[in-house]
Amino acid sequence: MKIIFVVNTTGLTGGIRAILIHANNLVNLGHEVEIVHLLRLKNNFLSLIIAYLKKCKYFIFKIFNINPLAWFGELEGVKIKRLIKLNKLKDFDCIIATANETADFVSELSADQEKKFYFVQDYEIWTRKKEEVDNTYQLPLKKIVISSYLKKLLLEKFNQETLGPGCIGFEAAEFIDQTTDQNNSLTILMPYHVLQKKGSALGLKVLEKIKQEFPFVKIVLFGPYKIKDKINFDFKHFLKPTREKLVKIFCSADIFLFPSLQEGFPAPPLEAMAAGCAVVATKVGTIPEYAKNNETAILVEPNDPVALYEALKDLILDQAKLKLLKNNAKNNITVPSWFKASQELENILITELKR
Repeated sequence: MKIIFVVNTTGLTGGIRAILIHANNLVNLGHEVEIVHLLRLKNNFLSLIIAYLKKCKYFIFKIFNINPLAWFGELEGVKIKRLIKLNKLKDFDCIIATANETADFVSELSADQEKKFYFVQDYEIWTRKKEEVDNTYQLPLKKIVISSYLKKLLLEKFNQETLGPGCIGFEAAEFIDQTTDQNNSLTILMPYHVLQKKGSALGLKVLEKIKQEFPFVKIVLFGPYKIKDKINFDFKHFLKPTREKLVKIFCSADIFLFPSLQEGFPAPPLEAMAAGCAVVATKVGTIPEYAKNNETAILVEPNDPVALYEALKDLILDQAKLKLLKNNAKNNITVPSWFKASQELENILITELKR
């Protein structure tokens, strides 16, 4: 098959990484795969100007041999195109929108409807107006969801039948690093993000209280953004760490705090579990599907700083529970490998194209 994924960015995000992994695996499964980065995301003049500016930027990158996908690693035989319009895309077996902004344009293509898919990884109401995002779930695209949460959401809120859940994988072995230096002090690790839905501001308030009560605890933050919040305690921050460095960061931590308010399939708590961290996370997205409360993680309701604080405090004071949770976490990973996830996606596409 010739498969085209239409993305709204090629920046460092979990959702884009998932698409790039699938692209690599589908090539290895014998398919022709293209990643089309759609530069124009709205039907207005300003968006058109922005698209041409992006086009110029990537042209300059090419001249100076700058690879904007270097963060991911090697793409094996996957073609990358950066287009302002999709109207010249014709010879393909299936085309997959991967974000709500791309769904509109994929839907408008003059190709057969059975070839059009929408890979839904989250309820993306932070990217544009909620009603515009909601409208994309009514488009005549075959929707593939990655979690039971999204399957239920699209059925109950939009009366949409979906394919899945599934098509997301994980490689636990990547987060085992015997060379990592262990910290002498207990370390809490938290991802930092500027999106409100990630709950970083709430998490920082919880960590401030923890640091006041337990000054010996070491706080480590990481993520793709510089710190914009005012932080009144000592901490270490890793900005855009490489994959190799990220593994070492996870493996050197004792507790992983994930205070997010809304997610699809968040990988960081799973990565932390594989690295042997005791995870304290909110019950969002697929987390309750791959982590069991008080067995492989401590799960609390979103937007509850008191519950997060109490969970962290409990682990700091109870070393036996901390050790048990860390061991249970890394020994009970149930998410399939990325290759199996890509095979699942391949089967969905083949089955639907035969209907």
